[in-house]
Amino acid sequence: MESMNLYAAAPEMALLTGALFILVADTFISDERRNITYALAIATLAVVAGICGVFMSDDAVVYAFGGMYVADSMTNLLKLVSCLLTALMLVYAQGYARDRQIWKGELFTLSMFVLLGVLVMISANNLRAMYLWL
Repeated sequence: MESMNLYAAAPEMALLTGALFILVADTFISDERRNITYALAIATLAVVAGICGVFMSDDAVVYAFGGMYVADSMTNLLKLVSCLLTALMLVYAQGYARDRQIWKGELFTLSMFVLLGVLVMISANNLRAMYLWL
């Protein structure tokens, strides 16, 4: 039986950990200090992008979760680009969200969880895995 090989899903696990931490931390932060949550979101994206960058240099193709998940240099490149684009979206959405009073933790956590779904869909090796994350 093939092992689960959690090493292949390290970017997703780091993103999930960061998103859950942001979700919990946001309950204790007032609206005036919302930049702390924003900084945590950007830091989480930077860590995930760094993990993807490190994994991208490895040319090995790693299958995990019974062959339903693949991690290779192309998937890690696409994950890196997705993380950078999400960070860019958060930077550019700042003015828009502040003007409409939606600069809250929900924006950051929703962005992180959407990115988590995108990262897993990038690594899906068959349509069943992609359907699960849709």
